[in-house]
Amino acid sequence: MKKNNIYELLNETEFSIDDYTIEEPTDLEKNKWKKSFRQNRKKKFNMKKFGAIAAALVLGLGLFSQTNTGQKAYAKAQSTINGVVYSISKGFNIDNDIEPYSNVINQWVEDEGIEIKLTDVIIDKDEFIFSAVIKTPEPSDGIFLDYDVFINGKKAHVPGAVGTSELLDDTGKLTGLTYASTVENIDTSNALDIKFAFKSIDYFSEGKKDRGPVYGDWTFAFHASGEELTKNTKVIPLDVSFQEEKLKIDLEEVRINPVNKKIYGKIYNKGKKMWNTELKGEDNLGNPVLFGLSSSEGDGGKIIYKYEELSSKLSNEATSITLTPYVGEIPEKSGQMPKPSKVAGEPFTINLK
Repeated sequence: MKKNNIYELLNETEFSIDDYTIEEPTDLEKNKWKKSFRQNRKKKFNMKKFGAIAAALVLGLGLFSQTNTGQKAYAKAQSTINGVVYSISKGFNIDNDIEPYSNVINQWVEDEGIEIKLTDVIIDKDEFIFSAVIKTPEPSDGIFLDYDVFINGKKAHVPGAVGTSELLDDTGKLTGLTYASTVENIDTSNALDIKFAFKSIDYFSEGKKDRGPVYGDWTFAFHASGEELTKNTKVIPLDVSFQEEKLKIDLEEVRINPVNKKIYGKIYNKGKKMWNTELKGEDNLGNPVLFGLSSSEGDGGKIIYKYEELSSKLSNEATSITLTPYVGEIPEKSGQMPKPSKVAGEPFTINLK
């Protein structure tokens, strides 16, 4: 299945940053920009939220489902979506055996003519990963989502997310989604009571009039734990910094486990410019490695880079990786997301073993 370039996809749409206030986005901006997956038929791509725009506009998570009468619709025998097989490992192209760390849900809910099946969930440090299948009444070329997540009864703060989307059949009505959403201060040592809820779904077809969002309440409630994954996580300290004009980023640690590879740090930006950044290089065997920006807070806040499975080929036999920081300025007028192409620091090496 052909994979689209994220920068080309983002640049299909132009918007002016002057048209809205970054610190206080409108409800329309929240719904339309920061919970979106867009895909062409039979194509798959990586979609990520990053930089100041991500921190300002991404709201949260969720998948929740009740009908307008307040009753859940679970008629499994009547659902074609119930038998569809999809998973986090398929969505993120993970070759490792992640079954021991996956919480299998396999529940589905229907509301307003739209069916959603939540297949599996993984809990990691500061991250909630889920995979789902969505069936729409009509073919779609893209889906906008609005959702929330509640952990132990409290609504989670989600500053960013990385995800993939692909059509699963020839009808164009069946879409597989996989999200890795940043959830701050998530407890990985105990089982969690989780409530996951989609509030609206806006699916569209190219060349057709936008029908607008479909509001519903697709609800899933379950228990999940990240304890086993935490036990199998290796933490490597880092002391690396890079700078571009008034932007400065300090990289502090690498966390590696069978599901994730992430680099954590702090971001300082005293200027008005916004930047897209990434860490790109290769392992000691010459295989390409890319860590893309997963989430970023404001000045003095946390920044997270996530290993991109679709763009990397890190060998299991590799003993080290060498990365170089790259930056790209986000134009103030067009707002088009650039592919970071300017070197912003010296290469640095991370010893894996």
